[in-house]
Amino acid sequence: MKTKLIIAAGLILGVSIVSCQDNVEKQPALAPVVAPQPTSSDSALSNAEEDYVVLYAVIADTGYSYFELDKRMYDISSSLKITVDTMGRFYDTKKKKIVLSDTDEDEMYRGQYFPRRFPSSYLSMEYYETYSNDTSGELMAICAGLFENETDADSVLTSIRSKASKAFKVPARMYLGCMH
Repeated sequence: MKTKLIIAAGLILGVSIVSCQDNVEKQPALAPVVAPQPTSSDSALSNAEEDYVVLYAVIADTGYSYFELDKRMYDISSSLKITVDTMGRFYDTKKKKIVLSDTDEDEMYRGQYFPRRFPSSYLSMEYYETYSNDTSGELMAICAGLFENETDADSVLTSIRSKASKAFKVPARMYLGCMH
């Protein structure tokens, strides 16, 4: 009986940890399973604090009209030779929001907004609330980059201001863990 309990406990501990990324190596067979610790929220689904990082977002402009901001983003791109990456998202006029296609390969976020959240240097259209809590959720922003180093953000900000005088930088507490 004791042997069966030990074998059962070993099997439970031997469960591999699965990541969001497809090409991540599996954990060793007997790796312990560690549950994320809850944050200040009482929710059992809270994300582990170590999955958060402060990135500096460079915002070229903000507004409530997607089409005006989109035109502005492509003007900045053309003038400063900065790549635009839509991440497969577009403005759905029926839903009146930025979304992934209803046929996107990501079944969980099809037809929904999925934020840009990793360090990068390109232009994209985002919801400003992704980077700041000072908004209603409908304010859109042209993001010109997310940077781990504030000096890098300042450098891009200086460049962007030559074509977007209202550009600014904001420290953003970003969740980098799995969103599935």
